[in-house]
Amino acid sequence: MIRAIFTGIFLLAMMACRHRPTEQPEPVVPQTYTSFGDSAIAYAHPTAIDLDKDGALDFTVMIPLVMENGRSEMRFVVVPALGNSTLLNGNLPVSYAAGERAPLTDQSPLVWAVHQSPVLVAKIHDPATQLSHWEGVWKQQYKRSLAVRIKKNDKVYFGWIRFSYAGDDQEAIILHDAAIATQPGVMPKAL
Repeated sequence: MIRAIFTGIFLLAMMACRHRPTEQPEPVVPQTYTSFGDSAIAYAHPTAIDLDKDGALDFTVMIPLVMENGRSEMRFVVVPALGNSTLLNGNLPVSYAAGERAPLTDQSPLVWAVHQSPVLVAKIHDPATQLSHWEGVWKQQYKRSLAVRIKKNDKVYFGWIRFSYAGDDQEAIILHDAAIATQPGVMPKAL
């Protein structure tokens, strides 16, 4: 009986010690990081973003007031500098959670759009009813990242800009931070 117990313990110990393949950690993508200190971006206060800190403007967050179909829209848009782009699903920006990765190339329906300025969220006011409401991908989003791509010296660098919706009572979005890979052609994980 004792021999059977020791044999059982020995077999359990051997099974516990057997070699198991270990998962290799994903390589960390070196990147340039910028904190914006949770800045509120509001109407008439555009914000310039220099992702790679080379002194050149890469993106601007603007809030134009647009009259369309008899109603006013305050649109929170990300405007890429010439040659830069954001990842869109149709004409809508794609929102990523921390740790996710975006594709490096177009993968239908996702497209790296060069000459488009995606609307993150818009406050829409209908003068006929005197009611306002919010629409857009970033409505009710907290600390979600927009995939971005910049072109520099004929090379492509990928990164992120992280925003939050400030709430229905605030006419702003929050700009948290941004990062861009320091190596061309690689996508870091979302912030």
